[in-house]
Amino acid sequence: MAELLCPAGSREAALAALCNGADALYLGASAFGARVNAGFDREGLKEIIDLCHFLGRRVHVTVNTLVKERELEGVRETLRMLRELRADAILVQDLGVLGLIREEFPELCVHASTQMAIHNVEGARLLQQLGVRRVVLARECSLETIRAVAATGIETEVFIHGAQCVCVSGQCRYSGLIGGRSGNRGRCAQPCRLPYDWQGQTAAWLSPRDMCLRDHLQALTEAGAASLKIEGRLKRPEYVAVVTRSYREALDAIGQGRFAPADKKEQEALRQVFSRGFYPGYSMGARDAAVMNPQRVSSAGIPMGALGKVWKKGDIWLAEAQLIRTLHDGDGLQLRGSAEQDIVYSGNEVPAGGKATLRLHHPARTGDSVVRIDDAAQLQAARESFAALPRVDFDAELTAWPGQAVTLRVWDDRAEATVTGEAAQAAQNAALDENRARRSLEKTGDTLYTLRTLTMNSAGAYVPASALNELRRQALAQLRQARIGAWKLPEARYPALPEAKPAAKRRLLYAQFTDPTMGQALLDAGADALIYAPLDLRLDQLPENTMLALPVQLTDKDSAYLRGLGLPVCAGSVGQLTGDPCMLGEGVPCWNHRAARMLRSLGGTSQILPRELNRQEIGDLLAADPEGDYILPVYGRARLMYLNHCPARTALGLSGDRSHCGLCAEGKGCEGQALTDRRGEAFPLLPLHTEAGCLVQLLSCKARSLSDRADGRLSWLVDFTIESREEAMRVTRAYRTLLDGGQALIPGSLERYDVGVE
Repeated sequence: MAELLCPAGSREAALAALCNGADALYLGASAFGARVNAGFDREGLKEIIDLCHFLGRRVHVTVNTLVKERELEGVRETLRMLRELRADAILVQDLGVLGLIREEFPELCVHASTQMAIHNVEGARLLQQLGVRRVVLARECSLETIRAVAATGIETEVFIHGAQCVCVSGQCRYSGLIGGRSGNRGRCAQPCRLPYDWQGQTAAWLSPRDMCLRDHLQALTEAGAASLKIEGRLKRPEYVAVVTRSYREALDAIGQGRFAPADKKEQEALRQVFSRGFYPGYSMGARDAAVMNPQRVSSAGIPMGALGKVWKKGDIWLAEAQLIRTLHDGDGLQLRGSAEQDIVYSGNEVPAGGKATLRLHHPARTGDSVVRIDDAAQLQAARESFAALPRVDFDAELTAWPGQAVTLRVWDDRAEATVTGEAAQAAQNAALDENRARRSLEKTGDTLYTLRTLTMNSAGAYVPASALNELRRQALAQLRQARIGAWKLPEARYPALPEAKPAAKRRLLYAQFTDPTMGQALLDAGADALIYAPLDLRLDQLPENTMLALPVQLTDKDSAYLRGLGLPVCAGSVGQLTGDPCMLGEGVPCWNHRAARMLRSLGGTSQILPRELNRQEIGDLLAADPEGDYILPVYGRARLMYLNHCPARTALGLSGDRSHCGLCAEGKGCEGQALTDRRGEAFPLLPLHTEAGCLVQLLSCKARSLSDRADGRLSWLVDFTIESREEAMRVTRAYRTLLDGGQALIPGSLERYDVGVE
């Protein structure tokens, strides 16, 4: 049976998951986790890990941020702590962290985080080569891909419920480059949940619905998914309890051969505890309008009715609500219509069909809808579900003979312990019997043990109750530690890799371009080398003397086709490394020298530096890795996001097959369009056409131009996306002059090069 993996952003959330059927938890340490506000300190981690191992559950700890050079020692300390605490697995995004584990902490088992952006079998096989035990597949993967990856033998984990990043997993730079809070550093500011203007319509065009695969679990388990993951380390414990229980019961039903879709009551419970509107994930074929909910970025809630009359009584506004569901004291409500306002109902329970009087914060109108955001009864029931943890049965054998030391042996299904006390006395009146001994040994308190059987070896002996109680305390304390220590951790094996070779360093001007007719013009303008980033993978025109930039997201079919063209390639993500020599694009993160070393052992030659690093951090990397061949992006619009939905199709309400979409050709699609934020900044959209539909690139509102501030020790990259041929040639000539030691000025924004990213 597949593992049910649940989030634990707090101690209470961990208890909620364990009490409601989680097989495993995932959580973060206080540093280097992708949810910076949901981490545990050492004592908190020890408590949760020990508790899980006592109960026979697993704990996966996230160390899945990208790590800067000066942070490697901190990561080392974190890994040392997790080894001592016996974490079952470490989730990793940064190949430098993986390399550190391979070299210094080989006892630790590694899972590849969804942030590593693994979309295909090619990527899964790479991870197997590296010794990674499990891959958390990118959320954009199809059911067919899940099945194919699972067939390789690597443990395959997939998300089944909760919020989803709109960008291709691990490839979002929006929050980092625009706001200085990197999503790859656990500090995402969620610009995707903000309003944008699309052709005169203002809505949250980048805000997805929440995933719900409750009714598709059987298909996922039959496809070979080994672990089913619920999102939500920032969610409250009650949410964790409700969602975990729903999926636990569904998985148990699968195991018993009686699986059925969720009934109306269960569906409503999942929506009520939190939902932006549900969709069944990319794995089940959802697309565009079925994926996105531009109208609401917070919980959609459950409809409760509408307002009737509204009146003012003194300084207080009141309204009468006609209810279609039962209203409980303490329910959190939201009024929608004339103006939104949140209120909490205080009063007697009102059944469906009745009328309730609501106290408002400000006026409303007749007909405004009433939506329940928090169901007080549901939340109370959820809290009660994790008020008491599961318990473990133990057996005991008590030996007490007059004049001999009293011994108590206890054991459970995994361990045993024996303690010895003072000598028993000869009984003067009532001798120790099984009933009295059982009464003492059953007082297990908060040990989470329950006495099952007791064997007595005694006759004519007297043992004070206080002595029996002390023996019980000592024995169960030792048994608990023995049981925790007997928990078997997953075995980690890390095959040897080829030794990293020094790069053939050259100081070149690279030009990346999307217009296949532009290549020769860029060479004429002074570029030393070309990188072609096609906007249509159905290539009908291929420029000469160029390298091919692979998109960050590729199916195995597309990857085989592009590699079959025979051009040298620039890898777009980690899963595209095959061991053959290739350039490494920005989608292959390299923030520290350990990552650089790993990448060179996997065939990486030159590396395009991440735009999220500032000048000092780049200097730290160069000093630690003098053998690396690094390329500094000096000009161009950053690809902030890669979107699997099309805003144009979403606005039109389209959710069907995208493979034959002709909107761009008709001038009705994303091509040449932009999303405009609330400050009036326009973010161009650049669709990349594939057989299955477009991967839409969201570009920065400004072109980065380092001009004469660029580090002259490095190779440089000028990156052209929507520039005209004339503009691209002008910029190329200017940077050619600068690289050769001349003077030139190119207008543009500095965009984080000096200030860096948290």
